Order: sequence, then C-alpha cells, then structure tokens
Amino acid sequence: MFERSRYRAGFFPSNNARGNDVLLFVIKRTYNIDLVEGVCRVADTQEDFVYGDEYLNGDDPFASSIRLESDLAPWKSAQDIIFVGKAYAPNGKAKASWDVSLQVGAHKHSLR
Repeated sequence: MFERSRYRAGFFPSNNARGNDVLLFVIKRTYNIDLVEGVCRVADTQEDFVYGDEYLNGDDPFASSIRLESDLAPWKSAQDIIFVGKAYAPNGKAKASWDVSLQVGAHKHSLR
C-alpha cells in the first residue's frame, strides 16, 4: 500500500487473450460514507484486493449473484463503485415486487 496516499496498489504479471505478456497495475481505495454529513472520507483501514469473484451464497456462479467482482480484470474502462444494502417493502407491507433506486450525484439506477 502507498502509505502516504492510503491507496492499496499492486502489480500482477499475466497474459492477454493472444497469449502476450502483460503487467496489470491495480490501484484501490476504500471510503466510508457519513450519512449525516453526506460526505465520503478515506477509510482508516483499506480493503484488500479481491483476487476472484465472491458470491453471496457459496461459490456457485449459477446459484448466486456476485457480491464482489475481482479487482484483477485485465481491462476496465471505468471504476467500480459497489454499494451493498437491502431493500425493504414500502411502508413495511409485503409486496411481490417494488422499485428500488440508488443515486450518487447525477448518476441514478433503478431496479425492479
């Protein structure tokens, strides 16, 4: 980890799809969200790299959704932002389905 910046960083030798040698650089930073003040702060403890996909229920990708994706992707066109949470039925009344949304700044995504 780069102590002065509090980024976790590493490099990993690998091969691309054509079999050519590549050197993968990974830089990661963990934040805490203060819900009262509405700000993000660099976490005192930085999360380690995720070396392989982690699933919510066991290790079977056909029986579970992904909890965390591997940090060791040979190509990412953007950064990952992961929020882990739960959705509760509106007004505490059981329903078969309902819409949920997550918004960060101007970026918003909704699911049913």
